Amino acid sequence: MNATGTITVTAFTCGTNSISDIDGNTYNTIVIGTSPAQCWMSENLKTSRYRNGDIIPIVTDNTAWGNNSETGKRSWYDNDSTTYENLYGNLYNWYAVVDNRGLCPTGWHVSSDDEWSKLTSYLDGDNVAGRKLKSTATNLTQGSGLGWDPGNPGTDNYGFSAFPGGLRNKEGGFGNIRIEAFLWCATQSSPTTAWGRYMWYNLALLYRHGLGLKSVGASVRCLKD
Repeated sequence: MNATGTITVTAFTCGTNSISDIDGNTYNTIVIGTSPAQCWMSENLKTSRYRNGDIIPIVTDNTAWGNNSETGKRSWYDNDSTTYENLYGNLYNWYAVVDNRGLCPTGWHVSSDDEWSKLTSYLDGDNVAGRKLKSTATNLTQGSGLGWDPGNPGTDNYGFSAFPGGLRNKEGGFGNIRIEAFLWCATQSSPTTAWGRYMWYNLALLYRHGLGLKSVGASVRCLKD
């Protein structure tokens, strides 16, 4: 006996549809650029698992975070998921970013240094790109006080909505919440460091930084393949 039926496939439209990670967290998407356009998440990644279902260890102890093991780790700022995870996502070390089990959802990846550079070029260069990507929310307009410290406000021209999630340093300490957004690239700059992009509360700059130690915890945005 042969069965017949109709299968409806809904096409993904970047900027209209959201995507989900393996935990079921959903993320809005945006289109930036032309020829070709880039499709980005408009929120920081929150997943607790790699694409294949394996857990990414949540590490709260400072010594365990800074033990120099080349394994993927994650944390929440100040080890406080209730306050920080929803808006800022998780902080991942670089080894989680490039783990071959896949940090981003299927069909997505952590952007390379070159892909970030193409985005920056479309946004008219390093000197102004940060302002165009930063969320307009400050810690005065956010009821929770979790936006950017007032300084050089973001204009969020494309809905990228970068928030200042701070960092976890190589010793396990936390810093720069509401002051700095640091987003990983999937490209190393040396055997111990990798490329990333910084945005600061009082600057319009999107800074290309190649001295980020791979053990540092930073935010992640995913880019469609």
